[in-house]
Amino acid sequence: MHPWIDAEAKKTVVLLGAGASQPNVPLANQLTQLIKDSLDEELVHDNNVQALWRAIRPELDAIGNNVEYLYQAIETLSYQDIDPTRHWVTGFKKYGDYEDSDAGRAAFHQDAERLTHIVASRAYEIVDSSSKGAELSHFMPMLNAPLAGIISLNYDLLIEHAAAAGGVRVSTGAQEWDGGPRWRFPVDATPLLKLHGSVSWRFSRADIPHWGIPRIGIYEVEDARAAAPGNNRMDSKLIFGGGNKLRPDEPWPALYTAFEDMLAEAETLVVIGYSFSDPHVDAAIRRWAAQSGSRRIINIDPCPIEHPSCSSSIGHLRYALDPTCVTEEGIPSMRSTDGEARFDLIRQKAETGIPEIFGVNNGGD
Repeated sequence: MHPWIDAEAKKTVVLLGAGASQPNVPLANQLTQLIKDSLDEELVHDNNVQALWRAIRPELDAIGNNVEYLYQAIETLSYQDIDPTRHWVTGFKKYGDYEDSDAGRAAFHQDAERLTHIVASRAYEIVDSSSKGAELSHFMPMLNAPLAGIISLNYDLLIEHAAAAGGVRVSTGAQEWDGGPRWRFPVDATPLLKLHGSVSWRFSRADIPHWGIPRIGIYEVEDARAAAPGNNRMDSKLIFGGGNKLRPDEPWPALYTAFEDMLAEAETLVVIGYSFSDPHVDAAIRRWAAQSGSRRIINIDPCPIEHPSCSSSIGHLRYALDPTCVTEEGIPSMRSTDGEARFDLIRQKAETGIPEIFGVNNGGD
């Protein structure tokens, strides 16, 4: 086990990014093309939503290969007439045979919303189906380690499936949430905080107290294709789309508070397959690392940026914590003189890096 991981006390938190689900779940660039190919085959009929897909399809290749930004670009169509940038940008494009009237604009916005739902749903279906039968044994050293918790930015169920196969109890806390500002976990399970939601979560009006205002709760289904038992709803509850994912509604404030609380209990943060590109996640990590000189980061990344910019999140952290770092600007690490490392870069894929970090023969444990 890595010497920074306390084998006696639960002072380690793991943060899983998209790379932690590799090679079992497509990365964003792979998922983008899979979605476009799938919808090109399916959306060939004459109803308005499918016609709208075909109308915008030539533009989508120019957007890039990040599926969440592709989704966000399509979502923007549904509110472009109220977006404040319309006051500064001329020539917003109109697609499809919609009347230039309030009714026509309303129909366009409604169809664009439906199309964003189709794109997101297809993404979840591909993620779920691609993870079926995945080889998950490399997660077991992590799941058996003395952890304060696991934070996942992923929607898939790989950790839940790995834990079930290995006889380890984990809990996302979803069904314990009471609609309030706090997120709780059962005491007899390893916390699995899915910060951006899960393909297995379904919302319902779970409780109506005597004062009459409904409190929203979450059903957690075992099969990502299953409906909520209370209302047969199939839609997953998660935050999908590029940009800032820090949301003020539904369970997201409670989840983010739990994220900060879990970090506060940790002395070591193990980051696996995360690109340091979510501002609210990066800000929390920086705050956590700055509050104590004993806190350290282990980063498992098969293809790290050799000389990151000091203005980037990962560059700022490595500049402050990694004695070996030289930034893109040619600035040596703040720790290059005293050599005290608080950042350890493991150049491995998740499937080999996880056993290396959490294995019993690593570091003398």
